Amino acid sequence: MNNENMRIKFVEWHESNMKPQLKIVAEQLNITESYFNHWKNGKRNMSDELLKRVDRLISK
Repeated sequence: MNNENMRIKFVEWHESNMKPQLKIVAEQLNITESYFNHWKNGKRNMSDELLKRVDRLISK
């Protein structure tokens, strides 16, 4: 999986689902809010395992 593609998919999902708080999303992924924000803003990349978690979350 590609981090940039998943960021785009996440932003689309986030906007279409009434923009849930990122803190809650990060808790569901079992990562810190700051790490999640850094990833979302393109400052960090996630491992393939974490990208799969994000994909499962937005596919629900």
